[in-house]
Amino acid sequence: MNEFVRLYDDALPEVLLLRCEKLMDDIEPYRACGDGHFFDNIYVQNHDRALANDLANATWQIAYQYKDEVPLANWIPEPAITGFSLKRYPAGGYFKPHIDTQSPATTGRQLAFIFYFDSDAGTRFLWDEPKIVEAKRGRCCAFPPTWMFPHEGMTVEKSKMCLTTYLYNNAEVGEPWPSSSN
Repeated sequence: MNEFVRLYDDALPEVLLLRCEKLMDDIEPYRACGDGHFFDNIYVQNHDRALANDLANATWQIAYQYKDEVPLANWIPEPAITGFSLKRYPAGGYFKPHIDTQSPATTGRQLAFIFYFDSDAGTRFLWDEPKIVEAKRGRCCAFPPTWMFPHEGMTVEKSKMCLTTYLYNNAEVGEPWPSSSN
């Protein structure tokens, strides 16, 4: 299963990381709850369309690289990208074990992307021998969001930010970005 979890360092350039951090500081986020632990969340496209477009371009670069490198990834259709969820967890925060396709609205997700902004706590994949993905500024973790890839956001010691999005091929909540011309 490890061959399907790929890491891409410097996937988001510093200028995009800084723009996202500024957005998080400038906009009143909504408070989301994951298993009793709260985190701040912003849908980037609702506040800064130009930033969302730049994030989509960076995501497409990773998606095409993933499809070139990963066995069987050529089966992933040419879908759209969902919106971008920018999250900030307070010290002690985490995201409980889950998969990313748990409801009818999310079953069209084909490939998940987590972009890290900090080097605090990363992601743990929950197999017999767990795989821990270390968070690193600018790194992207790409993986199938299905039942075979249960994972959790590990507990952070200090505040942590990440950005998530998906390739998908059905009408999921949020306005999609069309396929890139690559």
